[in-house]
Amino acid sequence: MYRLVEPDELAIVDMHADVTELFRAAFTTRESVVLLTDGGQLAGYVYAGHLAKTFAPRKTTADYRLPIDSVTARPAAAGHPAGTPLTIIDVQRSVHAELLGRFSRPGWLQTVPVVDEAGRILALARRLKAGQDPDTLEIWSRLGQERGGTSAIAEFLRVGQGVATVAVWCDMGPLGELLVRELLDSDVRVTHILNDFAFLRADTVASTPTTALATANVDLVIVAGGSKSVPKVLRTLRPDLEVTTLASVLAAAHKWALGTRGLIEQATRLDARGIAMCVVSAPFLAAIKNPSPREQAIRQDWQTPLGTLLAADPAKWSYRLEPPTSDHYTLEEQRRLIVAEQPKTISRSGYTINCDTDNRYFHYKSGRRLVAGAPAIFRHTIWVVGDSSATNYYGDDSETIASYLQSLVNSRFGPELYQVADMACSFQTKEQTVRLVDDLELIPGDIVIVSSGHTLGAEFPRMAAAAGVPFRDLTYILDRPHEWGEVFVWSGRCHTNNRGQQAIAAELDRLLFGDATGVGSSALWPASEGTHTDAGRAQSELARSAETKEGVASASALKHPTYPQIRPLRGVIFRRWGTPPPGAADSGPTEYRDEPTNTGGFAGDPRTAPSGETRGLAVGHGGAGQGDHRPSCSPLDKEKQRSGDPTVRAGGVQRVVSSATTPLEYTAAVGEYLELLDTYRQPGGGRIGSIVMNCNPFTFGHRYLVEYASAHADRVYLFVVEEDLSVFPFVDRFALIQAGTADLTNVTVLPSGQFVVSGLTFPEYFSRSDNPQAIIDPTKDILLFADHVAPRLGITVRFAGEEPLDLVTRQYIAAQTRLLPAHGIEHEVIPRKETAGAPISASRVRALLATGDFDEIAKIVPPTTLSYLRERYGDPQ
Repeated sequence: MYRLVEPDELAIVDMHADVTELFRAAFTTRESVVLLTDGGQLAGYVYAGHLAKTFAPRKTTADYRLPIDSVTARPAAAGHPAGTPLTIIDVQRSVHAELLGRFSRPGWLQTVPVVDEAGRILALARRLKAGQDPDTLEIWSRLGQERGGTSAIAEFLRVGQGVATVAVWCDMGPLGELLVRELLDSDVRVTHILNDFAFLRADTVASTPTTALATANVDLVIVAGGSKSVPKVLRTLRPDLEVTTLASVLAAAHKWALGTRGLIEQATRLDARGIAMCVVSAPFLAAIKNPSPREQAIRQDWQTPLGTLLAADPAKWSYRLEPPTSDHYTLEEQRRLIVAEQPKTISRSGYTINCDTDNRYFHYKSGRRLVAGAPAIFRHTIWVVGDSSATNYYGDDSETIASYLQSLVNSRFGPELYQVADMACSFQTKEQTVRLVDDLELIPGDIVIVSSGHTLGAEFPRMAAAAGVPFRDLTYILDRPHEWGEVFVWSGRCHTNNRGQQAIAAELDRLLFGDATGVGSSALWPASEGTHTDAGRAQSELARSAETKEGVASASALKHPTYPQIRPLRGVIFRRWGTPPPGAADSGPTEYRDEPTNTGGFAGDPRTAPSGETRGLAVGHGGAGQGDHRPSCSPLDKEKQRSGDPTVRAGGVQRVVSSATTPLEYTAAVGEYLELLDTYRQPGGGRIGSIVMNCNPFTFGHRYLVEYASAHADRVYLFVVEEDLSVFPFVDRFALIQAGTADLTNVTVLPSGQFVVSGLTFPEYFSRSDNPQAIIDPTKDILLFADHVAPRLGITVRFAGEEPLDLVTRQYIAAQTRLLPAHGIEHEVIPRKETAGAPISASRVRALLATGDFDEIAKIVPPTTLSYLRERYGDPQ
């Protein structure tokens, strides 16, 4: 495994620069090396650890230079003129081709620069090692210098720990000097620099012997470097003072910076994008008022995991399940749920998720848990993330905060506004949660709820209040008396059963959207600076005056107006979204597999061409304005396609499988497909449209959509679904579309490859008949199109036909409506063309074909399609 580090994240120093600049760069970069250049070209590197051990002011930067091997990245396609900028695809391909072998050898380079042909630095490839704890220097380099020179260490001491004054004991090493200089530049006051070498003198603080600590008035003593006996000496001098090592401070500051401060900064960033993020602490058993006898017993003995006890001796420990943790199951079923059926967790991109699970109680896919009542068609998502307190591992999918909250928002707004997603995972830390949220595909109007099992730290409420980040400790909702009964699970102190999860969901719903009167009795959300309506402003004023309970970050809130208005945040003006229209696409076969495809025959039709026989198309392959670059439709290519030859794909694109090392978008095959798109790109600008069609086969309905797009865009790229998993083979469908749109001079027909509606990016499209009511997530397919395919062709709008019947396609269209505008691409849905009061569809053609009713078929397909069907299926006319 490796990752690419882009140049703006690297420390790059000219080898002729002053050594002090090198020293500063080495300990403020995120990486463990500083790359040296000479005249703009790579000249070597300096390892921070080597510099720390051998630093001396009399040396020059060149004295520290070490030779380093590099990877040379070259343009993906031959014939590019010299100096052509390299894309991230080019860089990734070069790295992937060379580094896997290098990194697989023990003791080989851990970091390798990537340069262009002129020796200019493009990136750094860094090897990733799972489970490796960073050392002191690496932690320091990750922290870096923050916001105008403010040290992350100083901010952690002042904000996170409430430390105002420190004394530093340091030896002659550079770490001590660096620490002192960072603290002297911060608002943490250094009162004493303790050492017995007098190596450092500052303008405001002079070095003093270690014995001066006896009279020092400080909050904390930090030991930077030196002998292990120094802390003992310091504690002997002042047993009343807290003495800690620099390594401990760095580790804590690192965790705090990525977790506590990371959540705060992430909430601020999301708020600027119109995405609301709130943080809650789950009800804490040790802090609730008037606990019940059972809760008092749990307080005394909560540490041993319940599953461990039940597995060891179920008869002895079953009393801990009474009253049942779930109202749905017997004690025996509860034991099986807790002991045998729990999902496993796996690591992904720096955080953990629950692995795919499918049993009676738990259903997870790609880290998301099944949420009862979640709509298939929706506008926005409420994401529930965090540790085990945010979900229910002691009940089934219907007994979670997410499922209860889904029911409440459905009742409040109807079933098409919010889908609640449960991404909570056991043992998820704050810093992991930050990485997880960064990975979510969020759009303006979404809400992120971060739940923590009372592990945020004492400083978090203060920081949240200062930054205006919504925060609430939910312990108060389970202070007794209440009507929820027994709510805590005898395992940990923040785990609740289904009743507790329901109570939390009810309070979240009230805090987010107000009580029955429209305004809650307490407020969670910071006030917006502007609203759409006077009524919204009035609600905000009412919320500002509302009384708050202890733990609320702000006393002002903007409550959600009645559906369908979308709540604005801090003056962000939301686009008024129309009802997500359904879309159009044809049903595919029931499964995706790497096996020989069918010969294009119609299942069950006795007039299907004999096995192995191929019929030519009775349509031309030309067409004005279509462009000169088209997939070959020669008889040889058709025969290879139908025989399942895996090396032959229209347009020369072959099947690809992504890996953990190389994400799909950075594989060589994606790069080759993007290069193929370059051959289809037409000159000119304006409104560039796109359509993705299967056309199984091409009908007047498809023609109507293409005509509409052609009239409403300067150029239209029509992607034909290339997967050969439909009744009619790709080469035939492609030729039919070309012939049926030949007169539309601004339409270019091209293959979809494996990356636009394919078994690789959107397998549910081809398996919909297995479960036509399935809730699917086509995000991967849409984002690959939005981030890579559309920019390559300059596409600014995507057209789609409505689909009133097929739920999988409707979800795909709705997801495009939700996601594409956030990536700068319009999405326009066109009503389906009808004939005789019914929508024209390819499935209708196939049904008529099964009965041989060519007279009816002629009413809904163009002449080119009709000619093809008659020849292929033997219409005697």
